[in-house]
Amino acid sequence: NSNTTSPTKITRLARRLTLAAILCALPLSAHSAFGQTNLVVNNGNQTLNILSGTTSSNLSTLVGSSTDNNTLNVAGNLTNSGVINVGGNTGTNGSNNALNISNGGYVYSENPVTIGISAVSSNNTVTVNGTGSTLTSNNAIYVGVYGSNNHFEISNGGYVRAKALIIADEAASSNNTALITGANSTLVVDYGVTSVYIGQYNGGTNSTLTLANGGALL
Repeated sequence: NSNTTSPTKITRLARRLTLAAILCALPLSAHSAFGQTNLVVNNGNQTLNILSGTTSSNLSTLVGSSTDNNTLNVAGNLTNSGVINVGGNTGTNGSNNALNISNGGYVYSENPVTIGISAVSSNNTVTVNGTGSTLTSNNAIYVGVYGSNNHFEISNGGYVRAKALIIADEAASSNNTALITGANSTLVVDYGVTSVYIGQYNGGTNSTLTLANGGALL
């Protein structure tokens, strides 16, 4: 846990308001498309595979924005000018959804990556597994905004770079976890000041960040 100064709080609040505005503006219908539109994996028990050698360029990517048990597997390239949201949307459910980056897959988001944004979105996961597998955000990665029991994992040489890692953002959020495990598994956070938060805004009971087996936080 880290104490923050007023300028840092103002910056984070502005980022969170921007995130909320973007998410509220996104449609919830499942109209998956490649190009500068939203990529939506929704409707329940849906799976989309972006295979090695293929590219998807989108406005934003939503996995389980209002339903459960949806999966996006990325072994190719996925880029977003908006957000990546796994599990729920503002005021909607969405649990047991997953974004899996593996086999050298590359994912980039200009805006936040959120896992479990609403209070009723739980057990959502983002994994970055294997050498060459990469997730980059030009903003923060949130593990449980209001949601609980969400998980973020970097393993077996996966690489992640973001402005910050925030685990359990709000008071309703609990039991969210992040794990960095295995040789050369790396998370680089480069916002400055304080870049890793566990339970900010008086939230986040029983939430954890674990480094194991040579995992690195830089």
